[in-house]
Amino acid sequence: GEIRANVAASNGIYEGVDVIKTILAGASAVQCVSTFYHNGVKHIKTMLKEIEGWMDKKGYDSIESFRGKLSKKATNDPFVYKRAQYIDLILKSEEMFKPKI
Repeated sequence: GEIRANVAASNGIYEGVDVIKTILAGASAVQCVSTFYHNGVKHIKTMLKEIEGWMDKKGYDSIESFRGKLSKKATNDPFVYKRAQYIDLILKSEEMFKPKI
């Protein structure tokens, strides 16, 4: 990427898949406080099982082996993210720009 810093995600981390997504984006750490308040600290076991299952299925033996795989730095075409955001905006434009009554 363009910023040389560690990233910690703290919003929207409720399941193992959320941890996986943030690590794929390059996060060094995730904070799971909200899900622990809602589901209890024991939920960490469920999240770990989900992460380990995904890693086994994809053939990763460590978190470091997939950290940042979906980051801008890891892509051959750095403009893919801008195009994706543009397409997302077009697809949501009707909802975003509809008149408020």
